[in-house]
Amino acid sequence: MENTFTTLNPFSERSIANHVYLSNDDIDFIIDKSHLRFDKWKNQDFNFKKKILKNLSNDLLINIDEYSRKITNEMGKPLKESRGEIKKCSQLCNFYFEHSENFLKPYEVKLEKQVAKISYSPLGIILGIMPWNFPFWQVFRFAIPTLMSGNTVIIKHSPNTFGCGDLISYIFNKVGYPKYCYNNIKIHHTQVERIIASDKVQGVSLTGSEKAGAAVGSLAGKHIKKTLFELGGSDPFIIYDDANIELAVSDAISAKFLNSGQSCISPKRFFIHEKIYKIFIKMFIAKLKKLNIGNPMEVETDIGPLAKKEFVDKIRYQVKKSIDMGAEIIFKKDYDSKKGFFIEPIILRHNNLNSPIFNEEVFGPVIPIFIFNDKDNIIELVNSTAYGLGASLWTSCNLKKNNFEQNINTGLLFINGMTKSDPRIPFGGIKKSGYGRELSKEGIKEFVNIKTIVSKNKEF
Repeated sequence: MENTFTTLNPFSERSIANHVYLSNDDIDFIIDKSHLRFDKWKNQDFNFKKKILKNLSNDLLINIDEYSRKITNEMGKPLKESRGEIKKCSQLCNFYFEHSENFLKPYEVKLEKQVAKISYSPLGIILGIMPWNFPFWQVFRFAIPTLMSGNTVIIKHSPNTFGCGDLISYIFNKVGYPKYCYNNIKIHHTQVERIIASDKVQGVSLTGSEKAGAAVGSLAGKHIKKTLFELGGSDPFIIYDDANIELAVSDAISAKFLNSGQSCISPKRFFIHEKIYKIFIKMFIAKLKKLNIGNPMEVETDIGPLAKKEFVDKIRYQVKKSIDMGAEIIFKKDYDSKKGFFIEPIILRHNNLNSPIFNEEVFGPVIPIFIFNDKDNIIELVNSTAYGLGASLWTSCNLKKNNFEQNINTGLLFINGMTKSDPRIPFGGIKKSGYGRELSKEGIKEFVNIKTIVSKNKEF
């Protein structure tokens, strides 16, 4: 096992910092300390927790320039998008500041001669295995509701954003979280089982690849630990001929190129009705040509580099294999980069359901177009993937809307809008996109013991 990891700037390709992995003794120490902190934190009153949360929300906005530059420096996201990520974290804090206490209030159910009281109790230490693509947002959407429900957390960040992990840990300590409530650890993936195996760790939440989910799921099953997985996606973007094409194209551009296409809910399969295909392509290319590719630190940049060189190589392979299987290049936006992990946005037309651009997750600025007509069973085509995270449907027909609502196999369906996460609504998928829900009132109840106490009426 390697002892260190060096983070790189995806634009300059220069090293940022060397990070040292924790020893097994260090891991055990943190688990012990976090467990001791849990014994106090689980009984902490909501007013105290809410005060810290408000401090956190304010701190994010006060220091948005510093925090957003850290994100962009480490994983290459355009700076304006990094600022949006920090703002969204602040909004999430405000949401749970306002609603978490009410979400976790016990309630009663009257029985024949008894009454049942249902309450929500924290479980203990919850491990969060977090990705690199939204290095602040993903941590916040896991950690905030998990802490507010009375648990303590241990966060394993993706190695290429270890610096963001350090900064988030500093922020949590600065705004008033008691020591060992929030624990940031730098470990090798081979050390994950040590944490999951501990009797003091009660659950694990992972956002990452299908491969990572399978590995962690196996470990969690072996040690009987509760899990929540948000894994890959191959979200469809379906546009019928009765849709508002102009709005659909605008949202398609925004959704596809957010974070250079490195998002689990980015549209990865475009199903376009044959009657509007030509106008859609014309309008889409016109907007794509106006997007600026380049240095993510510059405010005018719309598309930055991918986070790692290996991601560029994988996408090039997926595109080449799909072309070999019959995909046609419709448009390619050239970008002559002498440095940086860039890949040119490319539009491919293809109807081979066995190609990588259809049945694999392509995590970047690749736009696969599949043309359909009224004779096609479009829902069957949309569902014919291993994933089931989100979908975006564009139509003015209520019959089509109802048909998709009832039959699409996804956790999210946005009608006449792009798929996105929002603190107020549940987020999560089915099939190989994972299970469980984050955000909203559902998310705060993922890592609690729903305790039922039944007694005679007069005893409550």
